[in-house]
Amino acid sequence: MAAAFGTSGLRGPAVDFTPELCTAYISAFLEHVDATTSDKTAYVAADLRESSPRIAGQCLAAIKAMGWTAVWAGNVPTPAVAAYAMARRAPAIMITGSHIPEAYNGIKFYRPDGEFLKEDEAPVRMRAEAIMAEGRPVEPVTPGAALARRWLKTTLRAMQHPSAPGR
Repeated sequence: MAAAFGTSGLRGPAVDFTPELCTAYISAFLEHVDATTSDKTAYVAADLRESSPRIAGQCLAAIKAMGWTAVWAGNVPTPAVAAYAMARRAPAIMITGSHIPEAYNGIKFYRPDGEFLKEDEAPVRMRAEAIMAEGRPVEPVTPGAALARRWLKTTLRAMQHPSAPGR
């Protein structure tokens, strides 16, 4: 089974998320949402699967190669990066296999206005296939400093709020 669109993004065996595939789909996604954001910043986060740092690094490199600012949000929950980016009218990319086995992974896309929809899939897939045919090599980068501390502070502050469960 090759990587294919599933829930909000690509899913498939982790080994299928090659530098070429990641570069093509991230580039196609950013081209697709380009007109909907003025800030040209994209946020990337990942789950804790063994393959996630490699895939995240390739996605960060592809974002930078497109001339965008790539922000590594860290190993945070999917809703955290989605909400954080959406509040800034920016796209987000989450590297996560969600519920699928460890040998698999995925890239979830979030538009600046929210969910990546079924109607977004065909134009992104067609453009990604064209980019792969062109061959667009990008050197991977390793995820560095994270927004995870900010997420943790926000979460801890929310837990201290009088409305938090158990308070």
